[in-house]
Amino acid sequence: MTTNMRKIVRQNQLCGFLMALDGIAITWGALIQNLRCELGLTDEQVQKIIRVGDRYWEMVGEFKNEGMAPEEFAEYLEAKSAQVEKDLREMWT
Repeated sequence: MTTNMRKIVRQNQLCGFLMALDGIAITWGALIQNLRCELGLTDEQVQKIIRVGDRYWEMVGEFKNEGMAPEEFAEYLEAKSAQVEKDLREMWT
């Protein structure tokens, strides 16, 4: 594959990924709103959920900034998930 084709493929991967992120952001916002209404969450609890989302977006931003391939990013997310789970458990206890 030529260098130009690689750049085009990479750009298409990024566009697809960013479109998926938009969908995730919309879903995340709706989920937070639904949780707030259904469970009667306090402002403090909602802020904790929002902070979780902020950490997620920081991780996702590394994909774009570091030029990772989707496969590399998937491996990165898997490696990071244990730490994120631990942080969440500490945050909610």
